[in-house]
Amino acid sequence: ATYYDNCPNATLFAQKSILIGGTASRSELNPRAIVGDVSSIMMYNMPAIGRPFSALDADTFSIKDWEEKVERIAEIGSQEPEVVMVGGVPTWWIPIFNRILEKTGASNLLEVWPDFQVYIHGGVNFDVYRDTFRQYFPADHVNYQEIYNASEGYFALQDDLRAKGMLLLLNNGMFFEFIPLADVGLDFPRAYTLGEVETGQAYALCVSTNAGLWRYLVGDVVTFTSTYPHRIQITGRTKLFLNTFGEELMVHNAEQALAETCNRLNVQVVEFTVAPVFMQQNKRGRHQWLIEFAQPPQDLQRFTQVLDERLQAANSDYEAKRTKDIALIEPLITPVPPGTFTKWYQHKSKLGGQNKMPRLFPTRQIVEEIEELVGFKK
Repeated sequence: ATYYDNCPNATLFAQKSILIGGTASRSELNPRAIVGDVSSIMMYNMPAIGRPFSALDADTFSIKDWEEKVERIAEIGSQEPEVVMVGGVPTWWIPIFNRILEKTGASNLLEVWPDFQVYIHGGVNFDVYRDTFRQYFPADHVNYQEIYNASEGYFALQDDLRAKGMLLLLNNGMFFEFIPLADVGLDFPRAYTLGEVETGQAYALCVSTNAGLWRYLVGDVVTFTSTYPHRIQITGRTKLFLNTFGEELMVHNAEQALAETCNRLNVQVVEFTVAPVFMQQNKRGRHQWLIEFAQPPQDLQRFTQVLDERLQAANSDYEAKRTKDIALIEPLITPVPPGTFTKWYQHKSKLGGQNKMPRLFPTRQIVEEIEELVGFKK
C-alpha cells in the first residue's frame, strides 16, 4: 500500500514478484506444521490474493540447499519476463542476478525484466550496494524501498521513497522503548518512550509484543530521523562495533564511509568485514578491512586514503585516535577473491537467505577464518 501511495501507476498486482528468504519445510514430528526461517514461513502462509503474483512456488521455498535454491530462482527468473519486484538481502540477490545474466546473455536485468519497478530490501545498509544495483538496473525509474522486518515483529517501513528513514508501525501489536546506547548492559538503564526520544541520538530498540515478548532487546541500534512522524534508521548492532582503541566505530560509520569512498572512486563492493589489528610492543593498532570487490579500485593506496578520510569525517573518536597516528595507523585493506564470503558461509553452515555478515567484529576470529579459507593467512 505504501509503495502504491508513492507510485500510483505500479503494477505489482498485475505482474510477477520474487521474494527470497530462508528455508522452511514440514515438521517430521507433525507434518501439518511448517518449521524453519520466519521469512519462508510467511511465504508459505502468503494470502491467497498474493499467490498469483509470485513467480516462485512452495517447492522452491522449501529447497534446503542454498546453491540449489539460487540456481532454481535464477532459472525461474531468466524465463519470467513479467518480474516487476524482487525482495531480499542484497548479498544473496547479487549471485542470482549474475546467474540470470549468464543464462540469458543479457547485459543488464532490464533486458530480462523490461517492466521492473522496485527492489525491496532490509537488514543491511543498502548504500554500500546502491551503485552495484544501478549496474543491474540502469534506469532512474527503478525504486528501492527499505523495510524493517525481524523474527520479533514487523517494526517499520519506508513510507516516503524520496526520504531516508522508515516509519515506525505503531499499531502493529508492539510497544516500543528506546535505551540510550551508553546504558546498554547496565542493571538499571534509562528507557525512553516515543514521546521522549530525540533525533540524532543512538538507541537500542526494546520491544514488548502481543506475541509474548516482554522488554526484549532486539539487538539493533536505531536513530530517529524525525519524531513527527516517528521515522528511524538502523545504524548498527548493540554488540557489533569497534572500540579496541577508544575509537567507538559503529557499523553505520563504516558503511557510510565505504559508500562515499566507492561513489567517489567508481568502486563496487560485494561484501566486507572489519576487525582490529591489535597493538604490539613496537606497533600501533589499526583496522583490517577484508573486502570482496565487484569492481576493484584502480589504486588501492588511494582507496585506502579516501576511506580513512571518510571514516574520520564520520566519527570524531576515530579521527582523534588517527591524529598523528596516536593510537591508530591507516586501515589495512585486504582484497579477497570473488566468492570468498560465500565460501565462508558454507564453511560455517550459514549459507542461506537470512544470514548476514558481521560488518564489524571486535576479535580477529572471522578475519582469520576467511584468510585461512582463501589461503593467505599470515
